[in-house]
Amino acid sequence: MAYVNNPEVLSSEEYAYQELKQRILDGRLPPGTRLPHKSIATELGVSSVPVYLALRILEMEGLVVNSPRFGAYVRRWVKEDITNLFLLRARLEGLAARLCAQNATNADIEEIVELAEHCRDAIARKDLETRIKADVEFHRAIIRSARFPDLQRMTESPPLLEYSMSAFGVTGQTPPDIYPDTDTHDDLVDAIKRHDPDTAEQAAREHVEVSLSRKIDWIEEVSAEIENSDVPRFRRYPKRSVTNVR
Repeated sequence: MAYVNNPEVLSSEEYAYQELKQRILDGRLPPGTRLPHKSIATELGVSSVPVYLALRILEMEGLVVNSPRFGAYVRRWVKEDITNLFLLRARLEGLAARLCAQNATNADIEEIVELAEHCRDAIARKDLETRIKADVEFHRAIIRSARFPDLQRMTESPPLLEYSMSAFGVTGQTPPDIYPDTDTHDDLVDAIKRHDPDTAEQAAREHVEVSLSRKIDWIEEVSAEIENSDVPRFRRYPKRSVTNVR
């Protein structure tokens, strides 16, 4: 499900799912935060059942752990979890890029080029939030253009792009200096435009692997801080003023 923060157009379950997922991914609900469904339901202005169902979906996607002893809480990630997901993403996106180069229509290629331009513009403006969103949409367009529904489902459930790019909410503030100052999509876009599957696959894999290599030191540092800090293993769900939206 794409994130749409508008309770007027979503069911209660979808709204609870979207809101909790976004808070986990952007770090507002850090790893180890307990997720009491009654407190969440009160805050979101929905009944307990939609929150319970939303938490089950997030558990299936790997963002939430449900323990008989502790209840539901935000999963605590370690370096190996993040590294392995980047490596999986590199293989799947490499295949997607190969198939995209073979199957993309002119309209598909125009969309991919346009999204690459959006990334380039965000880099020039030093707009990190827009850049990350544009990057996600760029890679999704390639996966769609592969014309391989099973591959698309594998990358969307769980959504590998969002999880790996956000580093699983390990921290809400990703250091801007781990992102390159120039756009890194040029080789991939050129290969797709030429319908060159071998080069497209290689470029896609290298793009993800380089992204991991730039982040790995930061991931290790943050993971170590989480494991070695005095912060309790479980955090209380943050109290907020209640606003009924449903």
